Amino acid sequence: MNNNNSINLSDPRIVNGNPRLLAGLAKKYTSGNNAAIPGQWQEFGPLIGNIPGQVGNSAFGVIYNMDEEDNHEYLCAVEVKSFDNLPKKMSRLRLPAQKYAVFQHTKHVSEIQATCIAIWTKWLPNSGYEAADSPFFERYLESFDPETGVGGMEVWLPVKN
Repeated sequence: MNNNNSINLSDPRIVNGNPRLLAGLAKKYTSGNNAAIPGQWQEFGPLIGNIPGQVGNSAFGVIYNMDEEDNHEYLCAVEVKSFDNLPKKMSRLRLPAQKYAVFQHTKHVSEIQATCIAIWTKWLPNSGYEAADSPFFERYLESFDPETGVGGMEVWLPVKN
């Protein structure tokens, strides 16, 4: 990730996150090639609210299975009560109980990458924490408007002391 000094991060809140079951659409991405993520959200958006066992109306964008070359999977998802009765095309992911640094992102969704870069390159090295080997995710709040790309989201970085 490139260093981005133009983002001023507010201090995160540190939370002990509960385990979650997420269901949605996953795609694999190679290093630096995330251009298809907006299209992935366009495909997933109409499914929100229509997924069996969905919990709440928040959506999640999860980066997981990352390797040393920054190849990874990205999951557009919602939380579910169980994996029972999900359509076969749905990917499933268990998030473990984990400590997180949670950052507010109040700008347009198109600026999320700059916020993530600032978290990894500015905040993390000076925080006294290390990144934990667990999925890193965006949580789109119920106030988020996918039409305008604004309205509230959080970035959840798994951390350990």
